[in-house]
Amino acid sequence: MFLFEHLDDTVKNSEEVEKRVQAPVLGVIPFVALGESSGADRRHVSLASAEDPCSPIAEAARSLITSLSFATTEGTPKTIY
Repeated sequence: MFLFEHLDDTVKNSEEVEKRVQAPVLGVIPFVALGESSGADRRHVSLASAEDPCSPIAEAARSLITSLSFATTEGTPKTIY
C-alpha cells in the first residue's frame, strides 16, 4: 500500500495544486462526466451554467470570475497565461 501511495501522482485537492505550481488557486470548476453521450448532450454540458444559473458549475464560474477581478489592482485581467 505504501508503494502504491508513493507512486500515485494525482492531485487530490487545491492545496496540492498550490504546492506544485507555487501560486494560489483562484477557483475550482467541478468535473462533469459525459459518459456515453451524443453531441447534443455535450452541448448541454458546455451550456450548463447558462441553462441553470443555480448549478454548481455556474456558481464555480461566478466564483472564479470574482477571484480574477480581485487578483490584480487593475481589476479582471484581459488575458490569462
